[in-house]
Amino acid sequence: MDDLKNIPQAALEILSIAEELTNQKKPLDIETLYREAKKRLKLPEREINNTIYELILKKIIIPEKKLVKTQVLANQKRDAIYQYIIKNPGAHLREIRDKLNLQPHVTNLHLKILENFKFVYRKNYLKYLVYFPSDFLPENEEAILALKNANAKLIFTNIFTNDELTLNQLKQNLAEALSPKMVDYHLEPLLTSKLIINFEKDGQTYLKLGERVSGTLEKYLKPTMELEKEVSEAPLLIKRAYDYVGASIRFKVVVENKAKENIKEISVMLNIKEQFEVAQPTQKIMLLEPEESRGVDFSLVPLTCGKSKIYGTVIYHDNNGRLYSSEINPLIVQIKCPLVQPRVLKLLDVLKMKEKFQVSHVEIPYREIAKADAFRIAREQIASLDVSLLDEGEPLVSLFTGEAKITGNPILVDLHMDDKNIIIDVYMEDLKQSTGFIAYIKNLINMSLSYTMKISTSVEKVRAMIFNGFEFSTRLTELFDLCNRQESADDILLLLKELQIKAQSYFPDLKLTETLNNWFQQLEKYQEKEIYSRTYKNLQFDIQTWMESIIIFAETNANIYYEAAIDETTRSEIARETSRLKESLHQIAFQYSKQILYTFMLIHKNTGLSLFNYNFSEQSMDSDLISGFLQAITSFGTELSHQETKMQRLSYEYFEIEIADGNFCVGALVTSGFPNPLTSTALSQFVQRFETKFKHDLESFAGNVSQFGQAQGLIQEIFL
Repeated sequence: MDDLKNIPQAALEILSIAEELTNQKKPLDIETLYREAKKRLKLPEREINNTIYELILKKIIIPEKKLVKTQVLANQKRDAIYQYIIKNPGAHLREIRDKLNLQPHVTNLHLKILENFKFVYRKNYLKYLVYFPSDFLPENEEAILALKNANAKLIFTNIFTNDELTLNQLKQNLAEALSPKMVDYHLEPLLTSKLIINFEKDGQTYLKLGERVSGTLEKYLKPTMELEKEVSEAPLLIKRAYDYVGASIRFKVVVENKAKENIKEISVMLNIKEQFEVAQPTQKIMLLEPEESRGVDFSLVPLTCGKSKIYGTVIYHDNNGRLYSSEINPLIVQIKCPLVQPRVLKLLDVLKMKEKFQVSHVEIPYREIAKADAFRIAREQIASLDVSLLDEGEPLVSLFTGEAKITGNPILVDLHMDDKNIIIDVYMEDLKQSTGFIAYIKNLINMSLSYTMKISTSVEKVRAMIFNGFEFSTRLTELFDLCNRQESADDILLLLKELQIKAQSYFPDLKLTETLNNWFQQLEKYQEKEIYSRTYKNLQFDIQTWMESIIIFAETNANIYYEAAIDETTRSEIARETSRLKESLHQIAFQYSKQILYTFMLIHKNTGLSLFNYNFSEQSMDSDLISGFLQAITSFGTELSHQETKMQRLSYEYFEIEIADGNFCVGALVTSGFPNPLTSTALSQFVQRFETKFKHDLESFAGNVSQFGQAQGLIQEIFL
């Protein structure tokens, strides 16, 4: 609070009087402060008046507030927020709230007070509101905000660890975590802010930390730099890497003893995500002498595509039997499934591929399903990936060919059977991609086998249609989750293509194929680019519509089955799956309805005044401005139609405004996506209950809105 240092004695005395007045829990009235100062202090009236004016200008006192600047940090939560922002400049609202375990409205309230009294200031950064202490140097904002991104931080720490390195070396170091284009993208703001500088040496461009790192920014960057130093100086040096072997990942951990004595009974344990299966998650090393190292291999079988952080722990004993542990730092393992398009290869090319390329091999047991049916399922699932089927020369054998959409590299899939397993061999030039491709195929086939085991009665066709609907909806739920995590366009396109082909086969009458195809064409433009948040939300909204169609489809066909069949077991299974499908739709609709909430305001019909408003997001809106705008739009509609016209919804590129009309007021809910039925119902319910709760106040409303602050409880109950 530098503005409280070296202020005149008169200002200190007047400030003391202001503290006494606000301690009475009443808003500070400037006239009362003036009268009290005049009565108690032997100062000229002009000096008192000028001093109060200076205190107001410096935001040390604020008219009509219940506290003054010297009292602001007396609140523990407010002080904790201020201290966090000092240590973490550029922190955004959600970060502050999560780190300090505070409710959204509490965090908003205290930040507003800190901002009013000039303890902190805020600015817009990307889609966030970020906060800085008031004495933070604006020229350092760009550098601090650049490191808020996890990928930029990864690049920064890698350069710090290596002192200096070329751009190609940096890209090689981070190849498993970031593509070369992503390294370029996230390196740019680090170079712009001069956290990283480039220089020429031996005819090559090198990268190293800039001078700013050891200057005014050092105290903010110190925790990141010390963490890297601590890891490299641990008693154990632990290295980890992975490569692709067949249809599996070989994850290698090398443990080196950096201590001056032996270590023994070493257990290397991996924490494996659900994306993989591992037969033996713990490996043993009996003894390591000083400077000795040993490597252990883990075989990870991918179950699906995507990225996962693989980490773990090394536990060991020293010569005295004391137990120690060291972390295996996370390493991102990526199973990348290529987008595929048809490509017909000649038989000679097929033979050359089998000779030239490494093979990824998988065997999938089909258990109680007939061999011919298992083969048909596998063939249909592979064909759904948009590959070309070559002529089938032998029974229960199929060859598929295609090419990776981006690279154009050829793909060969060899499908055949034995008495217990579906056998698939994938040949590609890039073993990384073939491993991901075969994991994706395996997952599709296993899902279909699981549903097919339920389809075995005389009404198999109808039941198949029902269970196809359930399978399709499961994939829609996965697509919704991909949008939630804001995954890359490639991952979403891959799943959309599968759904597009299956929709054409499963539901030709529902016209899902056309809408799925429209989405596929729209998102193809985003390959290697970041997708807008609103685009993810629009897709999530359509997913809910599609799932509603599938539920109607399943229930209609279930009624046909119930009339034709007497299999009570399957009847119960269909009922359970339908109930589960409805519950899944409710969950994603509920989750979506909360995610799109932006801001809410309640407007008095007769006066156009804002009675109550609430911000669900980090950014606030001017409620009076919005209410005036809505009044103007309503008047415009009335003028055109020559009668009272009610608005229902206004749509903009990045947000929607949903309107609910009451007897006394109008509720306006601003959302970042299309409102779904849950959102609209909540809005109408709020307006109805608000008018019931405050009926007397609304009937006699004369401009005082203070009593409506109690409506915050309704917000929590209905919307949150």
